Amino acid sequence: AEQQSTLVSQQREILEQQRKMHEQMDLIKIQHGMLFDTVKQMSFQSLHEDIQHYFEAQLQGLQNQARNHLQKSYSVHKVEVDAKVIDVGESLLDCGLCESDEFCNFQKTPSQCEKCTLCPAGFFQMSECSANADRICQDRDECIESPNICGERIKCLNTPDDPALI
Repeated sequence: AEQQSTLVSQQREILEQQRKMHEQMDLIKIQHGMLFDTVKQMSFQSLHEDIQHYFEAQLQGLQNQARNHLQKSYSVHKVEVDAKVIDVGESLLDCGLCESDEFCNFQKTPSQCEKCTLCPAGFFQMSECSANADRICQDRDECIESPNICGERIKCLNTPDDPALI
């Protein structure tokens, strides 16, 4: 009877220890769930940032391609206009003698001397003014030249004078 009592007592202790272990396992399951949710959230946030950076880089590349295409189109158009002017066969002397800061504008009838364009703020000079062609100015893209000009996490949009915040 005494041994039986000792065995029952030991079994109760074992059952109590098992109950405590189950409680601890439940706590571990809850902590594991919370940790798993945090990892999922961090992974999603990191993935979201990676995707955002990828699309921003792609957008920047497309903007650069469009800008280069427009610049080439403008240059080709200007060359074609100059070629048409030359084809007309008008003499450079039709304007008479232009001043050093003037060019002969063949697109006007009759041709006449005009002041060379001065590149405004936010633009840079691509070609000099000559006797038969005006100076060519190109918009300066401050968003590319100074990427942090608008601050962090703000889209920068180049405009003809200063960059604009979006």
